[in-house]
Amino acid sequence: MIHPADEFSGARGALLDLLWDRKWHSRDALLAVAGHRYGARLGELRRDGWRIESHLHPHGKGTLYRLRSHKKGPRAVKRVQVLFFERDAEVLLETGTLTRSAARSLRRAFASFRRHKEKL
Repeated sequence: MIHPADEFSGARGALLDLLWDRKWHSRDALLAVAGHRYGARLGELRRDGWRIESHLHPHGKGTLYRLRSHKKGPRAVKRVQVLFFERDAEVLLETGTLTRSAARSLRRAFASFRRHKEKL
């Protein structure tokens, strides 16, 4: 069994350490250990394979979070986001071919993805 301190440091590690008891924790508790970007840290943990569930507080006091298991699941598949001009998207969908500007957009997006892959 992997303990969070063995894998992460900083806000992600603090957040996983808090959730390690597998009890429900409030938004305020997550905010206290991981800061205002706790939602981003939750997303990173989930993409890394940690199963974290959430539900609304029964008394309307925000959202509660908990770690479902000490066992990590598979990492999420990483995706490349490409922004096309509307006409380029239409041509791609209608003909199955990339225009020059769509190909340029794809190359730029993929190059950016490769540069930042480990941060995603």
